[in-house]
Amino acid sequence: MIPLELSIEAFGPFVAKQTIDFSRFAKAGLFLIHGVTGAGKTALLDAMTYALYGRSSGGGRGDFAAMRCQLAEAAQQTQVSFTFQVRSGTYRFYRRLRPRKKRNGTVEYLPECNAFYRDGRGEDVPLFENPRQRDVEAKAQELIGMSYEQFCQVILLPQGQFERLLVAKSEEKENILVTLFHAQHYQDLAQSLYDRAAALREQLTQKRMRVEAALGSLECTTQEELAEKMRQAALALTQLDEALARSERAEKAALPAYEAAQETQRLRRQVEQLERENAQVQTQLEEMRENFRALQAARRAQQVMPTFEAVQRARQESALREEARIRAAAQQSEVQKRVRTLEEQGAALEREAPALQAAKRACLQLEGLRPVYERLAAAQDAFFSADRMHLAQQEQAQALLGELEMLQAQVEKLQAVRSDLEEAAARLPALQQRYLRAQQAWQLFATLTDVEKEIARDQEKQAQTRERRDALQRELEDMEALYLARSRSFISNAAARLGELLQEGQPCPVCGSLHHPSPAQAECERVEAKELDALAQSLQMVRQNLEKQAGLLAALESGQTAKARQASQLRTQLEQLGGYESGQLEAAQAALEKARAQQEQLEGILAELRGLMQNKADLEQKRAASQEGERQARQALEKAAARRDALLAQGAEGIKSLDALQNEILKQRHALERAEQARADWSQAWEKAQFALSAAQAQAAQAGQESLAATQNLERSEAELREAWAQAGFKEEAAFFAARRSPEQIEALDQAVSAFKARKEAAQRNLSAAQAELKGRAQQDAEALRAELETIRAEKNRLQTQRMVTQQQRQRLQRVHRETEQTLAQLETERIEQEKMTAFATLLRGDKGISLRRYVLGIMLSAVTQQANEMLKNVHGGRYQLYRTMEGSGRARKIGLDLEVYDHYSGERRPAASLSGGEKFLVALSLSLGLAAVVQAQSGGMRMEAMFIDEGFGSLDPQSIEDALAVLASVRGSRRLVGIISHVALLRENIEAGVYVEKGPQGSAIHIRT
Repeated sequence: MIPLELSIEAFGPFVAKQTIDFSRFAKAGLFLIHGVTGAGKTALLDAMTYALYGRSSGGGRGDFAAMRCQLAEAAQQTQVSFTFQVRSGTYRFYRRLRPRKKRNGTVEYLPECNAFYRDGRGEDVPLFENPRQRDVEAKAQELIGMSYEQFCQVILLPQGQFERLLVAKSEEKENILVTLFHAQHYQDLAQSLYDRAAALREQLTQKRMRVEAALGSLECTTQEELAEKMRQAALALTQLDEALARSERAEKAALPAYEAAQETQRLRRQVEQLERENAQVQTQLEEMRENFRALQAARRAQQVMPTFEAVQRARQESALREEARIRAAAQQSEVQKRVRTLEEQGAALEREAPALQAAKRACLQLEGLRPVYERLAAAQDAFFSADRMHLAQQEQAQALLGELEMLQAQVEKLQAVRSDLEEAAARLPALQQRYLRAQQAWQLFATLTDVEKEIARDQEKQAQTRERRDALQRELEDMEALYLARSRSFISNAAARLGELLQEGQPCPVCGSLHHPSPAQAECERVEAKELDALAQSLQMVRQNLEKQAGLLAALESGQTAKARQASQLRTQLEQLGGYESGQLEAAQAALEKARAQQEQLEGILAELRGLMQNKADLEQKRAASQEGERQARQALEKAAARRDALLAQGAEGIKSLDALQNEILKQRHALERAEQARADWSQAWEKAQFALSAAQAQAAQAGQESLAATQNLERSEAELREAWAQAGFKEEAAFFAARRSPEQIEALDQAVSAFKARKEAAQRNLSAAQAELKGRAQQDAEALRAELETIRAEKNRLQTQRMVTQQQRQRLQRVHRETEQTLAQLETERIEQEKMTAFATLLRGDKGISLRRYVLGIMLSAVTQQANEMLKNVHGGRYQLYRTMEGSGRARKIGLDLEVYDHYSGERRPAASLSGGEKFLVALSLSLGLAAVVQAQSGGMRMEAMFIDEGFGSLDPQSIEDALAVLASVRGSRRLVGIISHVALLRENIEAGVYVEKGPQGSAIHIRT
């Protein structure tokens, strides 16, 4: 990790935004962070760990909110932002407190955090759409490769904890070194190999049990017993084959006699069937004779049919003509009735003539009264106008009275509402308090719901991650097995590869001989070194993926625990508030808003009451004026009514107006016109009736003549039909109708008679042939012969079934014998291989010694101590040297990572914890720098490209400080960055690059010097 930039604002003692560009110290490699006590030097390291992990560098400053600057304005946000480079990627992590003003005027600070990746255009792209604290912290651990505790032990060394790595216990030191050197795969490899050996051992046990089960299913315990059963099965098969041959010979001997008896029995049944068919034909003979006679009669009736059809047509014609004659007579009668009706109507019109003249005289009298009714119309208009004026005055008075009553009701209603609203306004403070508690409960409930949903999602992610981890574990096991097998093949063929390089006359590199008569040959498939290297790289990639999934799973599980604690705390707080139910906040808010609305409504009602009282006084004044207008209108109406009545007395009885007079005149005129039109219509109808009567009389005479002619034709046709029946042999009409058939029926009778004749002849012919074939055949007992043959066949089938079962048993015995023999041979080979694998895996795990991982870590720690000892040569004249101790307690594989110092003054080793404070600091400084150098040199490990040291130099004397500076000089030009926090003046004199933290009353400020 290479730090690039640190930005802070309203954090610790810093008010204004401060930024440190670490790239300015890259050339020097070593820089100093200094300032007076309390200026905020350690706060810079805290800003880094808060941005990455949400915790302070020393772990004792509380949460992020506790670091907000007390001098900052309430609206200023607190934020820290740390930008760094890991491998080829640049990332920025930030954490801030965003201010938000509450309704009561106070300000609350909402925590936020996120992580960004810097793309090729230099823009920061967020890594999370909905960032959560645990996601950001997990991403920091993934990118840097260290947990918070490891980061504070290796990269950032807090005040008072610098020597933790030096004096750490062996197991704690092992965890750090495993992370730094990515050495977990050594232990994973050993454990995977051990698990594979255990699985192979279990497989061998299962195979052995399957062999025993296979033998037990055949009631055998050994291969010898199985072979004896196979011999007995072969002997039984030979005996069954001989019995089957005898049974087949007996079947062939009995079959011909049984078939001859069956044929005789078939012919006898055939003769009996034919005799029954002949008897049946004889029973149908009389029926066929009846059919023949019916066929002959139908053919004679068919000859008479043309004459019969002519009679039918004559009858239809006669009936039609008679119907026409009857219709003509009815029409003539109808016309005569219409003529008599018109004669009666004409007589009535002559009687109505005097009344028509009187109506004309009355119409002229009404025309003379028109002037009187015109004056009456004007008088009625005046009356109606006075009446409307009177009604308008009455309506106005009633309206004003209604408005007064309505206004009074409104006043009373508003006074009642005012009383209720005054009571509701008194409850407003209590409702406000209830709403605040409901809002707080709702916020806790919403947060709890989100946390529970996150827990559910994390559980799903854990299941998916666990599945991916298990799949990678299986893939790793398969690849390790393949790599192990190919490695054995490679080693086995080493002599063969050496033999291929031998040349006659050239000395053998092993024995020195110049002749090579029998060079070694390959024992198995050849494997090249390139293939092994490729398999090793693939194996390493799978291990890395597995470690990544395991780390992700651990992070998810850790986050799950934190969320569960958060959920529990939220539930406790929610219970203290009395819980939260659905709609509780809405109900409280609705009640509060209703009370506020009622308060506003009360003020409006009071204003409205004042306006209503003023309106009531105005309406009472208007009502008095309206009552006076009504009295004057009533007097004018009475005068108009007297004039109207005087004119009505001069008019006609029953007619009250000019419109009624005009309507009566029109009515009488229309009656006169209708009477005149009726006389004209009668004259026209009389002429038409006389013409229709003449036409109906002529049509009736013609129809009578046509009906008579049709009757005469019918009588002639019926005489011809009776003569035709006599010639065809029909004595009466019923016999003719009984003999009639349709052409289809005649055809069916003809076919039935012909078919019967053919069937009779065929039955007689078949019977004669069958009797001739049966003649001369001897009578045999077919049932006895069949029973004998079935007995022979049943025995044969039994023998065949027994042979098949015996053959299957023999094949099964042979198969089980072959499979168990092969399996036992394979088991012995695999047992030897499994024992070798178990021994090798036990050795790598360190069950009886140092494990492979600790062995490798010991080598790496030796390299670290070697680097540290080079630096310690400049400390106290090279008095101290660091060594790994091979002593330990408990299990043997836990030794090899503890450190001791060799004191050249005493010539003995002693624990590192026995050093004084200053000595311990110098040795720990050399160890940390040596560790960084070794990790930097390892291509497969983590890159430690930066280190920060908080204090520790204050306990050193001037000479020790000079020794420490000599140690730190190794950093210059090493492409590593080391930052030191100290107020020691000697360091400021020797370290040019640095950050000066200036303390002031308006907050601290940062000054950079390079």
